[in-house]
Amino acid sequence: MKIEEKVTSLELSKRMVKLGWDYETERYWVEDINNKAYLCRLDKKRDVFVDITTELEPLPISVIPAIDAIEIGERLKAFVLPEWNSSEKWHNAQRNSMDCNANTEAESKGLMWCYLKENKLI
Repeated sequence: MKIEEKVTSLELSKRMVKLGWDYETERYWVEDINNKAYLCRLDKKRDVFVDITTELEPLPISVIPAIDAIEIGERLKAFVLPEWNSSEKWHNAQRNSMDCNANTEAESKGLMWCYLKENKLI
């Protein structure tokens, strides 16, 4: 599986940040002055973003968390109450995220998180 398939897309990441995602992530979408997006890691020793596949160091204009399925799952686990497993709220959230034809687990969980935030369920 390609690393880009393990994280939310740039568009979904932006949506999640707009809805309040403010948790630290291991990877970031970095957009440069040409509006090209790079999937990067933060080299904390040098305080620069490094493209995961090419090792280039793009000059960031914007930095958006690239959120992976595990990170979203941890946030959902922190908010979703155990009794939701059999509740209508949870089934609606699952159905909504599955109906969107997400291509990856990260996209599916990201869409579920957005649904729950937009409907003020978390």
